[in-house]
Amino acid sequence: MSEIKSLKKELKFLVGDISNLNNLKPVVLKHFDDLIINFLDEFSIYLKKVNKIYYLSDLESLSFWTRKKNLITLSKKLKKINNKGLGTVFHITPSNIPTNFAYSLFISLINGNSNIIKLPSKNLQQIQIICNILKKILTRKKFVKIKSMITVLKYKDNDKITELISKISDSRMIWGGDNTVKSIKKIQSKPNCLDIVFPDRYSLSIININSLLKLDHHQFKLLITNFYNDTYLVDQNACSSPHLILWLGKNLKIKNKFWKELSLYAKSKYKNEQYFNLEKYSKMLDDIMCLKNISDIKIYESLTYVVYLKNLNWNLETLRGKWGYFYDYDIENINKLTKFVTKKFQTLTYYGISKKILNNFINQTDLHGIDRIIPIGQSLNIDFNWDSYDLSSILSRQVKLG
Repeated sequence: MSEIKSLKKELKFLVGDISNLNNLKPVVLKHFDDLIINFLDEFSIYLKKVNKIYYLSDLESLSFWTRKKNLITLSKKLKKINNKGLGTVFHITPSNIPTNFAYSLFISLINGNSNIIKLPSKNLQQIQIICNILKKILTRKKFVKIKSMITVLKYKDNDKITELISKISDSRMIWGGDNTVKSIKKIQSKPNCLDIVFPDRYSLSIININSLLKLDHHQFKLLITNFYNDTYLVDQNACSSPHLILWLGKNLKIKNKFWKELSLYAKSKYKNEQYFNLEKYSKMLDDIMCLKNISDIKIYESLTYVVYLKNLNWNLETLRGKWGYFYDYDIENINKLTKFVTKKFQTLTYYGISKKILNNFINQTDLHGIDRIIPIGQSLNIDFNWDSYDLSSILSRQVKLG
């Protein structure tokens, strides 16, 4: 790939080097190969040690996810017979979640693929920490085979470079907004290159008021902590972070308690920048001017803004907040949500609702969207089933043995 060599000055390598981009016969391993599991376990141990300095919750979650015990559990559920990697997977990763690139890389690696990661231009501490650890572990002799399977780089948006990498890739994992996905899909790739796209999505929560009323002090605090982790930890930037909170039942007093306790917890944990408050206040003024279905707006400790809605409309996915800005609505029956749900909807987190009711919501209604229905506190848990893709299957190929 002499063309890529000519563009070397525009590439910044955080892991690997230009030689990895010239490898026309990439290393391909079997699905859940022991070498990969051992490599990720060592990464987990090292990351856990390093994170004692930084105390970053997303790094803690990543180290927990990559530990051997978790990977072996996953392999028992997901491992395929005679499955091998597709070849080279090109990842275009977003800036909204600092550890996203690592999950994308590791899921592909576990499937046996070689990988080229294009990082976002934004300089993020977590990315540098992860890349430094990868570089260190890849110097070990026992992982020499994996060294050519991981290339992490940065470059300013350049369709020529993206096209050159696309032409040596067997799959592209495209994370980002709708515009990013559209622009990358226009760029030429190999005829049999598989595009796996993760465009802009919308998520929400539903809480059963009756269940909330039964909680003791400790249980209530735990719910608040879990909700905080789904939202404030990532500034509501994750596609799985809720913006609209639905309440099954009516009780204004307990709702006010929830929002007040959330704001107090955020006050003790959240690094609130001044411009966050300015942006939220500006957003509130825009909503007052533009939304016709607002019944009230409340501000708790300048950290939590809650916009109370009179009714729902057909464009729920436009109701988006950041840094602790939420929309609130009482709903009589979860099934009524189906007429508003579109394919834009990704995650519904819930509390106090039975699996029977949720199963009925999935199977007995005309549900056109929502790919995940999970308890509050688990919205950021990335796994092999994401946005309706079974990544344990789609990122590997099965060699049929007759």
